[in-house]
Amino acid sequence: GVTVKQALGTVDFFPTALALLDVPYDKKVDGRDASLLLAGTEEESWNDISFLRSTPGQPWLCAVNARYKLVYSAQDDPWLIDVQQDPGELTNLFGKPGLQEVARSMTRQLIEYAREHQDEHARVPSIQAAMMKTVGK
Repeated sequence: GVTVKQALGTVDFFPTALALLDVPYDKKVDGRDASLLLAGTEEESWNDISFLRSTPGQPWLCAVNARYKLVYSAQDDPWLIDVQQDPGELTNLFGKPGLQEVARSMTRQLIEYAREHQDEHARVPSIQAAMMKTVGK
């Protein structure tokens, strides 16, 4: 009977399931433990954003909320997509007037997530440089 209004990604299911099953784990795992949210015992303080990443090979990192998807890839320039207006994800809005703060905010959150989870994709030089440029560092 609990409704969670936070964005969660598939990467969050593994640590959440382990916590719900009370299975201890020593290794670092990707994703966030949402067990307290699902149990209704934790205030929803997360942002409405989820984080995605590629498997090794062609690294990319992505932040997604209800309106936008922001992608940093080692093979391409950054992409910002309005998923409500462009469900086919064909138009890159990155750098467009009026959307710079959207890109900065989502990038800051992506950097924090990558730092917290020690994501190696965030250390790929082209991805790291593009993210730092977006946040003005």
